[in-house]
Parts: sequence; structure tokens; C-alpha cells
Amino acid sequence: MAKSLIHITPIGKGYNIGNFAISIAIRKLLFKIYNDLTIVTYPAHGATESGLNKKIIFEANQWCDGIIVGGGNLYENNELFIDFNALESLQVPLVLFSISLGKIYSKSSHLTRRTDVMPNNDLKNLHRFSSNSLTRDIATQSHLESIGIENSILGGCPTLGLNEFVKKENLPSYENKKFLISIRNPELMNIPRSLKSKMPSIVKNICTLIKKKYQAIPLLLCHDQRDIGFASSFDDAEFYFTSDVYEYLGLLNSSQLVVSMRIHATLPCLSYGVPVINLSYDERGISLLKTIGFSSWDINLVEEESNLENLLIDRMENLDSLESLRRSSVIIRGKLLDIQSNVLQAFR
Repeated sequence: MAKSLIHITPIGKGYNIGNFAISIAIRKLLFKIYNDLTIVTYPAHGATESGLNKKIIFEANQWCDGIIVGGGNLYENNELFIDFNALESLQVPLVLFSISLGKIYSKSSHLTRRTDVMPNNDLKNLHRFSSNSLTRDIATQSHLESIGIENSILGGCPTLGLNEFVKKENLPSYENKKFLISIRNPELMNIPRSLKSKMPSIVKNICTLIKKKYQAIPLLLCHDQRDIGFASSFDDAEFYFTSDVYEYLGLLNSSQLVVSMRIHATLPCLSYGVPVINLSYDERGISLLKTIGFSSWDINLVEEESNLENLLIDRMENLDSLESLRRSSVIIRGKLLDIQSNVLQAFR
């Protein structure tokens, strides 16, 4: 029998292409499990019909087989609207899929609780209605366990399987865009103010390192429309933005090297075997790289900023180590993708 699912996923301001990469990975994984499937997508918040509101829950009870919420950072930043009163009437399975939360760095460069994280009571109440819950990283799983939530399991991010879901040969090729710096507007980064002021010079220095080593001018890759203003401020580097997820994945797959401040540029690169150097600046990124076995390759932008140039040079000169690490992590990634598939079997 054909299945019909409602997928509640982050879209939000700026049309972050990383969220579209998560969404397409979830859809491809669902279609791999269910041959005959209809998926109706709603934003997680911000629209008249969004999140777990009463109208969407009513619709789910009328005609669908279940609701999947995720992935992304929906446990923070007011990213997920929830009507708990309406949830009391839910009659179909609810799966929370690959969702995260994490601490940010304070002005003294210590990890601290976000001010916009979902309250613990709401997290516990939401899990009361969920048939299955999959957390994206170790830190999120540890937090949920610490507040007494027992029906969650660590499962990673579905973008780890993009090479299986969206084959390389089906992606567009960009031979003239071989070196990318996946940036984020500093005003959107939850980092100490002192580091925010340094971000333009940090990006310039990364550009210079790439020019010196590879005799090439890198392209500044924007994930979000709100990155464009920052990217356009650099006179000696071009920027690029796309809202087409296949174009985005093709761009990453065509690259010789990506220096990434965006975890959802890093994960597709690791999936497709593209050399990537990740710069983490909050617990979400640090924890996710640890979850998939790449913490030794990660660079902590906040704690290691003073030695950043040397660390980048070291990574550029030892890309063979990344490939070795990628091969050794295949088992970890395979287990996580198996867990994801098992969680989505709930709708059977």
C-alpha cells in the first residue's frame, strides 16, 4: 500500500542551502525504504502552516501515515513551532529525525548554554509524543539523556549518505571552480565579538594560503542569502550562491579543495570523497565531527585561531591523511546510516 508522509523541515530566512541538502538526503532515504510514497513538506516555523501546529496535525490525522520532523538544529533558535495541545490529538507516528542542539562560545571562549535553546520541559514533552527520536550528534544525545529522555538514539546526519542517494555522475560539473571557501556571515556566527571582528582578515588569509599553494583564486561559497553581503565585501575574490541543491552538490563534488565553515558543506564533501578542511566554532560542529570519527582532522576556530595558519598549511600538505581517515570511518558512517533506516521503518 502506498504511504503518505508529512515532512516538517527547516527552511527559514535566507534559504540556507545546507538545509536543502539535509532535506533531499532524508527524501532519498525515505524513497529507498518505501517504493511507493508521497511526501508533503512544510516549513518548521515562520509560516501560517508550519511546524507541529493544529492544522498540520489535523491534516495528518485525516490522510497521512506519519510525520517526520527534521533534520537540522530544530531544538534551538525557535526553529520548530509546537502546539502541544494539538499534539494530544495526534493519531499517527511522529518521528524526530537527525535533530541537534549545542552550546556556543561565550566572550571568554568557554562553551555555554544558548539563550534560545528549547526548554528541557518542552524537549521532554515533545518526546512523549514521538514514536522514535534520532539525534544528530553525541552532545545532543548526551543532553537528552541527562534530562531523562529515554526514547532517543544517536544516528548522525543523513547527508553522510549523499554519495549513495545522489550519484556523482548525476551531478553537474564545474571544472573552473576547483577551490572553495564555504563561509558564513560573522553576524550569524555565535562566536566571541573579538573573533567576529577578525573574520574578514581570517577569510583573506585563507584566500592567500590557497593562492600561494595552488596558484588559484578561491571562490567564496555562500550557503545563505544573508552571507552575500559579507562575501561581496572582498574585492579580490568572487562569491557564489545557489538555491538549487543539485547545483550546490555538483559544485562541492567538482572541487579540488574546500575550506569549510559550514558543516553541511563538510559532510557532503566527506561523503563524495572531496578534500575538505573543516573549521568548527560551536559545539554542534565539534560534536558532529566527533560523532563520525573526524575530530582529529577538525580545526576549532575559536580555541585554535592563534595557530590557524599553521594548522591550515598542515592539513593542505597532508590531504592523504584525510582520505585514510575517510576510509577508516566507513564502518562508523555505515552503522549510522543503518540506524537512520531502522528509525524510518517506524512508518511501516
